[in-house]
Amino acid sequence: MSSHRQHSKVARDLGSHSLSTQCRAAHTEAQHQEASIASDGQADGDDNDLIENGMIDDEDDLDDDELQQMLQDNEADAGAMTDTANTDWGAKGLLVVQQVLQQDGMQELALFSLMASPKHKQLKIRLDKPEDEYGSPSLDEIALFSRHFSEEYHRAIGEAAEEIAVEVSSPGAERQVRLPQDLQRFQHLPMLVTFQLQDSNKVDTKVMELVEYNEADSTAEWKLADVRQNRSGKGVSKLSKKQLGQRWKVALEAMQKVNLHLEV
Repeated sequence: MSSHRQHSKVARDLGSHSLSTQCRAAHTEAQHQEASIASDGQADGDDNDLIENGMIDDEDDLDDDELQQMLQDNEADAGAMTDTANTDWGAKGLLVVQQVLQQDGMQELALFSLMASPKHKQLKIRLDKPEDEYGSPSLDEIALFSRHFSEEYHRAIGEAAEEIAVEVSSPGAERQVRLPQDLQRFQHLPMLVTFQLQDSNKVDTKVMELVEYNEADSTAEWKLADVRQNRSGKGVSKLSKKQLGQRWKVALEAMQKVNLHLEV
């Protein structure tokens, strides 16, 4: 294995919704596969082995809450959220990502986010797959991207690449839903929505499905998602008629955070 500190972590953890029991089980098993990809793009054991060997410091991982906050603060009109932390290696890493995504076999992928951490000399890349129901690249696609990125990044910054820990992954099972551009994309999936109640300072959080997004007045109509969390009582297998008829009209500016909901 190369002495390069670069590694890629693939965590294809995505939820299932409105699937048959058999399909849901198969999907859940597939989405919970996790592998570390070495800089040559090949699977190289699990994270525990890497941590024990001193290759990955589990305290060096960037906080997901930090990523979510930055996504909220970012207008993200172009889609991806990027923060190179004013570093040359971060800026060049972003350029390399953009170049690699134009290569053969990479066109179905898109950049979800890129974050540079000067403190840990870490570059965290999250890849989206717009045509996938859950936005998840395959393990092979992650490995192929990682291999090409490693090669091009070395060409771009030379030996300095040896000092940068690169992590490549999908946005995750309970990915941040970018507003408003991702709402209709994931309309058929349950989402955990944190929103301010109308004419109130109170905040509520519910697992809901999007009924409709109105671009004219920037409002979304929501209904309760048919998930275990919303069913009343033990052993209840579906929502009540009252629950099925409930609707919430929420202004875009009142939505504080929206994530995909994973029902395990």
